[in-house]
Amino acid sequence: MNGERVVFRYKSMLGQLSPTATLGLCLNETWRRIDAYVDSGAAYSIVHGDFARDVGFEFDRGEQILVKVGDGSLIPVFLHRVPLQIGPHRITARMGFSTHLGIGFHRSGDRCGRMRSAAGRRTDVCRFHGSLFRPDI
Repeated sequence: MNGERVVFRYKSMLGQLSPTATLGLCLNETWRRIDAYVDSGAAYSIVHGDFARDVGFEFDRGEQILVKVGDGSLIPVFLHRVPLQIGPHRITARMGFSTHLGIGFHRSGDRCGRMRSAAGRRTDVCRFHGSLFRPDI
């Protein structure tokens, strides 16, 4: 995926266009679709723990860290390396899972397999740039 881009158009969410991308996430050897809010300022990509638990993924067995969220509070996040699909590209990404995610959707950040995400407000698209992608992470 070196140098390539994957572009997603903004989607309507709660009555407003939002930088959202439909991604594939493999948990327990089954691929599932998730809609993730693309936050280029986020340090980690985080999936709600309830989603993981509902599909039988024991997310709380991962490495636990504390992540600062938008209101300044710290939430516990459990990190796992999982297969992720962005457009036609599949990578192994370090993803976080938390039941304390206070928004109604998943969040995708810059440490998503070393792929840089950028939300373009003027163009109403999300772009994932693969120039930093390295399969050995």
